[in-house]
Amino acid sequence: MAYHKALGAKVSLDDFAHICKADWTFLLDVSNDVQEKRFSRRGMSIRDKQSINLQDRIRENYQLLCRQNPRVTTILTDNITIADISKMVIEKIQQLQS
Repeated sequence: MAYHKALGAKVSLDDFAHICKADWTFLLDVSNDVQEKRFSRRGMSIRDKQSINLQDRIRENYQLLCRQNPRVTTILTDNITIADISKMVIEKIQQLQS
């Protein structure tokens, strides 16, 4: 839905009501600054340059959806390792099970 809205489609949560929903969702997020640094480090393609504004809109829509849904954990991945992310996810799942 975040992607659809970023492209200008008129969609709402009701449009997706028939889709099976996860018990819990983890959003792995990255700041715009880090995203741009990663693009630059790997060499920005023409497609990357064209999609930066779209990526920003998609991220904003995901953040809005996450604020509206209490069953989402957002993890900012700017300065943490994959091991850190895994630990955070496992800890949250263990909390939910208890």
